[in-house]
Amino acid sequence: ITYMGLVFWTVLRSITNNPQTKGAFGEMIVTSMFTSKFFGEEERYLINDLYFADETGTHQIDHVLIYHKGIFVIETKHIEGTVCGDLEHKDWMVINKGRQYRLYSPVVQNETHVKVINEFFDNKYKVFSIVVFTKENKPLNIGDPVVNFSELKNYIINYPSDENLSSEVMQDIYLKLNDYKKNCTIKKEEYVDVLHDDKHNK
Repeated sequence: ITYMGLVFWTVLRSITNNPQTKGAFGEMIVTSMFTSKFFGEEERYLINDLYFADETGTHQIDHVLIYHKGIFVIETKHIEGTVCGDLEHKDWMVINKGRQYRLYSPVVQNETHVKVINEFFDNKYKVFSIVVFTKENKPLNIGDPVVNFSELKNYIINYPSDENLSSEVMQDIYLKLNDYKKNCTIKKEEYVDVLHDDKHNK
């Protein structure tokens, strides 16, 4: 191996082992799902990487999908290893390469994000939670709202909602969120989600 090759490999490992980089990569994977190539031509709008502050702290929302069935708040987990958890407990466990660490329940985490979006729109629309695992390693025997990436499209298309947002309303929701994002004064480096133990992985 050459010196330059060794440097490249060292830098690459540093990048891919960085929790923020891993998280961003996972979010890119989910974003790709909503392109016309994969999701089709059905009308929908996607906003990524929103920051909100409330009395509990500052929260990052990975994705907000505006679809005729309602507003879907999506939390992405790009985690290596075996994930153990259920809908009843706040503390989950990740086991990877013989090591284990605590993961705050992304279900509970995203419930806070759903609450934030509901409050933003004064509870005017139906807002749903989705937690997606891009490594296809969601906990065994867990149900809604947790899915693997391969299940995401069908989960949304077949979601049992009686909401039926018009094109005009969907556009209005998108524009309001987009305007908020453009004018948001919360900086990414200030983000500390008090509900999420993020020492190891996104």
